[in-house]
Order: sequence, then C-alpha cells, then structure tokens
Amino acid sequence: MDPPARWKDDPDCGHLVAHPCQTHYCTYTRVPKLLSLQRPPARDPDEILAILSLQAIELWLKVVANDVRAALADIREGDPLVYQPTKLSK
Repeated sequence: MDPPARWKDDPDCGHLVAHPCQTHYCTYTRVPKLLSLQRPPARDPDEILAILSLQAIELWLKVVANDVRAALADIREGDPLVYQPTKLSK
C-alpha cells in the first residue's frame, strides 16, 4: 500500500491506496487542504453546534441553487422531462 498522489502542496490525507498513481477520494476532493484552512477546533459546544449548523445550511443552499439552475436550463431547452426539478422551484 502506498500514499495517494497529492494535489500540488496539499497536506497528506493519511490514507493508503493500492498503486502510487491512485488518488484517494478525500485527496481528490481536497479535504486535507480544506481542513488546514479552518481554525483550530472550538472548545465551546455551542460554538461547535453553530459552526456545524451554518456549514450544513450553506451546503443545502448550494444544492438548492444548483437544482434551480439545472431546472431553469432544462426549461429553456424545452425538455419535456423537466417536471421533477421544476417542482423544487415552484
């Protein structure tokens, strides 16, 4: 087992892969770099809950925005199978 190929100067994720040229999923999504950008963990449980809530809301809004964009693009193209994503926008 070998360490996965890394993206430029990103930190090592700590996982191992079968071949040295493979990339582990967390390295592919650049999780180690994202973790290095965060400040040290909070010690107050309320602060941890607030941070997790804000991050979950941000991700949810990003998913909704992407779904709306996809639905509007399908409507413009005249796709007859557009009903499912347009339910969300209505």
